[in-house]
Amino acid sequence: MGIELRLKHLRKDRGYTQESFAEKLGVPVGTYRNWEQGINTPDSETIIRIVQLLETSSDYLLGRVDYDMPNVPNLQGGLMTIGDRIRKSREYKEMPMEELGKRTGVTRQTIFKYETGIISNIPSDKIEKMADALEVTPTYLIGWEDERGAPTEDFADRIKQYREEKELSLEDLAKRLNTYKQVVHRWETRQQIPQMDKVAEVAELLGVSVPWLIGYDVEIAKTEPKRRFLMDKIAKADEKKLNKIVRLMELIDDEEDRT
Repeated sequence: MGIELRLKHLRKDRGYTQESFAEKLGVPVGTYRNWEQGINTPDSETIIRIVQLLETSSDYLLGRVDYDMPNVPNLQGGLMTIGDRIRKSREYKEMPMEELGKRTGVTRQTIFKYETGIISNIPSDKIEKMADALEVTPTYLIGWEDERGAPTEDFADRIKQYREEKELSLEDLAKRLNTYKQVVHRWETRQQIPQMDKVAEVAELLGVSVPWLIGYDVEIAKTEPKRRFLMDKIAKADEKKLNKIVRLMELIDDEEDRT
């Protein structure tokens, strides 16, 4: 799905018409229609504004990931992304973007993109360097600790919980994720922070959503046990079993049509 289709879907989902959303953005409606038709694409500054208004991520809007994960609530109930935490920590230290970029090994423009969410899948080594420069922990920047350093119920706890529920060893999970057993162990013991694309793979494999897996929206994001059970069976089924499942679902649909 390209940016034009995602933009149209998100606009409708948030209750905007083309005219009302163009007005919110401060652009002519004809310009906006061209974006949804794929004739032109918005510039980076406008993408930031679109992401903010539609409460989504730039990665989803631009087609880098397939899950729509808006800014997730922080521990104080507001909205705080990793970019917000970087900016807040930098401003507290009164550190210019240029200085943080120098200490991190990136340009000022890259720090700007981190803080505004244009780049949200930040490499773990850059997170560690920024945390060191800002005198906070990497887990605080990623949103897995509050400002007092108290660990939240997070990815480390939840991946271990679901791995054990599915009776998967560290080696089994590592093989399915095309990584090493030691890497999964470091995730579960908070020694290493996985990048978001790998978090998405883990969530899909375990049958849960990304926001729930990293510690948010427990009630609405966690997939129901029966659904997870069914998804797990489907994932493990061979072609013969899959055909039987399909035939069963077709029978259920036929029965519902008759009632």
